[in-house]
Amino acid sequence: MGATNFVEFWEGADYKEGFRVLSREAELEEGYDPYNGTISTTSLSWREPKVISARYGATSREKAMRFVEKEGWEDAGKRYCEVLDLGVSGWEVSKFVKEKTKPCDVKYHVVYEVRVNGHVVSEHPTAAKANEEARRVVADPRRATCDEVEVRKSSVPVDGSGNAVVGRWVREVRIQKSKPSRVAKGSTVRAIHKWCYYGWAAC
Repeated sequence: MGATNFVEFWEGADYKEGFRVLSREAELEEGYDPYNGTISTTSLSWREPKVISARYGATSREKAMRFVEKEGWEDAGKRYCEVLDLGVSGWEVSKFVKEKTKPCDVKYHVVYEVRVNGHVVSEHPTAAKANEEARRVVADPRRATCDEVEVRKSSVPVDGSGNAVVGRWVREVRIQKSKPSRVAKGSTVRAIHKWCYYGWAAC
């Protein structure tokens, strides 16, 4: 089997995440063949990304391509993906924010679960029916790998009876060009980089 070179670009805080995203996209487009000639046929290099620029600018991409053409192809091993850091392009500021939820107005009904090794295998309206099923499970010779059978009383929301969510927090993210001098308590700040991925894919 041969090899073909590739160059991909991605923007984000974590270059490892970028490799996963680009590989997944390549598989969706070209399939899961281990010789599809894309980044998905490679493994991420053990080397840390080489820094091309501290701050991403108009010439950063051009500098990266010059590096790849001049020494990158020779240095990259087959089926390995090398990464270049083209510089910081912005800043991600994120924080968990509590969402407003409607008052809880949920009706419940009681069910009796039969659990085998901690997994629910059936539900019953009465304890008697659940215990009867549990005895059947215990007596079944096909359950040789079964370590534990239990009957558990459980409350289940009635469908359509209301909103069962009484609290929800979601991450709010904003991207800005410059690093914030002050951020709200509980916020997380991450530098966003432009990354260049290159190497030899199997084909």
